[in-house]
Amino acid sequence: PVLMIYGFGATRRTFSILEKRLYNDGFTVFSINLGGIFGTFNTHKIEDLGAFIDQKIEHLYKKYDIRGKLSILAHSKGGLIGRYYVKRLGGDKRVRCLITLGTPHNGNPWALLAMFTPVPFLLKSIQQMTPMSGFIKRLKSGPFPKRVKFFSIYSKDDFVCPFPSSVLEEAPNVKNIELEGVTHSEFLIKKSLYNVI
Repeated sequence: PVLMIYGFGATRRTFSILEKRLYNDGFTVFSINLGGIFGTFNTHKIEDLGAFIDQKIEHLYKKYDIRGKLSILAHSKGGLIGRYYVKRLGGDKRVRCLITLGTPHNGNPWALLAMFTPVPFLLKSIQQMTPMSGFIKRLKSGPFPKRVKFFSIYSKDDFVCPFPSSVLEEAPNVKNIELEGVTHSEFLIKKSLYNVI
């Protein structure tokens, strides 16, 4: 199974093309509505969303008697949610692979600009995504679980999550993959990217 986690301000529909490609190639694909503004736009705190995903995954494993491990494919903020779930909530027992697309693993400098507006008081995850936030520092501390493969796919042409925000400190199970000419939204639709996934 493949769990898809969408990004900030997005909905499950953003994965429609990738989901169809995975389904056509024989994967079982699912996503979870993450709530937020208007009940759908993924604006809640990352820790809360990680716990919500943990609860949903455990429910699905029991309900459908799933035996194997799942892969997580996550875009933008969704990658932070997936990383938090695997690293801090014991998700490594359920996940074999985490692939993030244009995820601000080192924080997003655009979130700093938003700090000068009232938006972060309403949308707490904006504060969490600033480069020097306590959340980013805690998420980066300590090694990523060795039994989970972790790939960060990024592009220097992504201006929403600018380089090097998406670059991880590499380890035997942690790798960065750079793609040229891919914008933030194109991570969700480009066939060349799908081939890398």
